[in-house]
Amino acid sequence: MSLVEKAPRDDKDIVVSCRSLTKDYPIWGSPMAQMLGLVVPRMVKPTRSFMALNDVSFDVGRGEMVGILGHNGSGKSTLLQMVASTLTPTRGTVAVNGTVS
Repeated sequence: MSLVEKAPRDDKDIVVSCRSLTKDYPIWGSPMAQMLGLVVPRMVKPTRSFMALNDVSFDVGRGEMVGILGHNGSGKSTLLQMVASTLTPTRGTVAVNGTVS
């Protein structure tokens, strides 16, 4: 049994909802390969990819404050950019009801 029990939230009380957020960045072998990949994407592929976020899900209710902690390179800024709609996720969804500050 939990010491703190949360009341079930109504959908209108959720202001930020993130489901299965994933962000991959392609890593190219050289600048020339990257340029060729943009011109003929079927022929030239990235050598590997960097996964900045992998399957992140959470909800933030009205009036709640959230802190994001992590080491350098752990995806904190990437997550915030997705919530602010300045970056699109590779997979998953972000729903924001209202303004984010």
